[in-house]
Amino acid sequence: MAGRSAVVTFVALRLGDYIFLTTFADDQLQTRCYDQRTRNLLWTRGLKVEKLETYHNSEGSPAAATPATDGDRVVSYFGSFGLVCYDFKGNEVWKHPLPVAQSHGGFGSGTSPIIFAKRFVILNRDQMEKSSVMALDLRNGKTVWETARPDASGSFGTPIIWHNNKIDEVITPGSLRVQGYDLKSGKGRWMIEPVTTFACTTPVFGDGLLFFAGWSPGKSDSPWPSWASFLERSDKNKDGEITFDEFGPGERDFARAWISTATGKSQKWIGTLCKRGLQGREPAACNQTRRNRRHHSNTRRLEVQSWSTLRGLSPLL
Repeated sequence: MAGRSAVVTFVALRLGDYIFLTTFADDQLQTRCYDQRTRNLLWTRGLKVEKLETYHNSEGSPAAATPATDGDRVVSYFGSFGLVCYDFKGNEVWKHPLPVAQSHGGFGSGTSPIIFAKRFVILNRDQMEKSSVMALDLRNGKTVWETARPDASGSFGTPIIWHNNKIDEVITPGSLRVQGYDLKSGKGRWMIEPVTTFACTTPVFGDGLLFFAGWSPGKSDSPWPSWASFLERSDKNKDGEITFDEFGPGERDFARAWISTATGKSQKWIGTLCKRGLQGREPAACNQTRRNRRHHSNTRRLEVQSWSTLRGLSPLL
């Protein structure tokens, strides 16, 4: 199969065992249902779109999202289409079309929908422009609320629902921050920053604490080159700019994140950051935020260390 989707399995005692997955095959964005015991394909439902979102050829797929199910319905998300809901027999329940996603760097969508309390479908859709987190009515696919996320552009993770201080919250990772939203209204309640620049993971919770792990290139594990060495290696015509064709074939999917769509040349901020060394340094704004939150962070650090010690874990802080 062409798609690189995770698989969601739901054991339905009344209807038997099913496996649902998404894939891209026969020029269609497909949702498939398999019998878990026999592995036989029970049904396939496909969507044809005029334009596929841009995606990374080796790391991405136009059908990368994991479907969500409540035991009666299955909801699939495709960055090139939006959301679609089927019952367990493959009958379409509703569609919720969305504009074609424009993911940061053209890597393709990485987020998946989630279902909560047989009532809400939650989707976090961070992209280059018009990022948002939204809740739909599971019964009919209509929008319950949608909250803009103007500062989020480089995240690919899936949100979770956390019952925090008697309030159900949508927790979603994003560019440099993790944020919590009220499940009923979509109103932002809190944020923690700075975290990793490009969030590809999903938070988890336990014992009243929220945990988030992320990674971005830094000095300790993947240092960036200096601007001078970057130019020396990649600037084939020595004009002081890096164009798309000057990247090697194996680098071009990653290089899309660096190329200006208007001029085809490297974005100016890449040059500025490389000249500063890009050795894992934080921007001034992040340093200020860290100072402002130092007391709170120290308190949370002690709480996490205590939690770890009680369970025989070594705190990695």
